Amino acid sequence: MRTFVATLKSTSPACFGRYYAGDIPKRDKESAADYEERTWRNRLHVAEDGKIFIPPFAFKNCLDSAAKYLGKQIPGRGKTTYTGARSG
Repeated sequence: MRTFVATLKSTSPACFGRYYAGDIPKRDKESAADYEERTWRNRLHVAEDGKIFIPPFAFKNCLDSAAKYLGKQIPGRGKTTYTGARSG
């Protein structure tokens, strides 16, 4: 298996989506915006050392979506795009 190390720089805030609604109930007469303001930190994925991370499959799906969106062809492989290509 290959291991790659990358430094990422974002042009927009990360969108974390860990489900937590069942863990923290909404208060009486609390708006959706107020609930989100109070509980947004619970959406984060946090490692044992306290650092925030992007789940591996979320990152993989991001790369897959980008490849599909770009639709670039692989040089020397005809009309094959990176979307359908498998390493071998």
